[in-house]
Amino acid sequence: MDLDGTLTNSRKEVSDKNKEYVQKAAEAGVHIVIASGRPEIAQRKIVERLELRRTGGYMLACNGSHIKEFRKDGEKSLRSITLHPDTIARAAAFARESGVDAFSYNNTGILTENPEGEWLQKEVYNCALPLVYTDCLEETLNKAKIQTHKMVFTASHEDLLLIKEDLPVFGIPTTINRSGLFAIPLLSFLSMTAFKAVLTASSNRFKPLPLRQSTASAV
Repeated sequence: MDLDGTLTNSRKEVSDKNKEYVQKAAEAGVHIVIASGRPEIAQRKIVERLELRRTGGYMLACNGSHIKEFRKDGEKSLRSITLHPDTIARAAAFARESGVDAFSYNNTGILTENPEGEWLQKEVYNCALPLVYTDCLEETLNKAKIQTHKMVFTASHEDLLLIKEDLPVFGIPTTINRSGLFAIPLLSFLSMTAFKAVLTASSNRFKPLPLRQSTASAV
């Protein structure tokens, strides 16, 4: 299930009625999967709200580059595809040279060198997370050995279209975020890939099928 504008309302909350329907589906044997471009930290409240640890379910975070399973006996990471430190450094340098903002996430919020950036406020709204200032994005991410599943360039849509033509070859595909038109996410594979993951049950354990590149919409 997609989160923003689908499962959640304009306040980024799951209504009582939606929660009721999701839990009824889970109790009927439906495998619940919440999917979003948000990082794990920004989906935790949704996981708790839907009681996925009780009913069982999955979370696809950072456009599918991070997948977790929730069960009564705990949680575990099924897939974690992170950006290489060199890619992070090159991307941060490119953002500075291009005059756009770049951000990523840590376990407290949205990491950025420019917390006053106009377009970063949209990410604050989308994720319901605070901005965390750093004077060097790549050093903070790499030295702290943070698992960086996603970096994002953010600016006006017009400016992003301009820099997209000049994006260096990072060695990985990039795509315009069609939902917000204010961000270019940088991932280790096409941003929509893992939204095509099909989760199946085997011996009471859920296992994801292999992911394939696709430009299809979220399911």
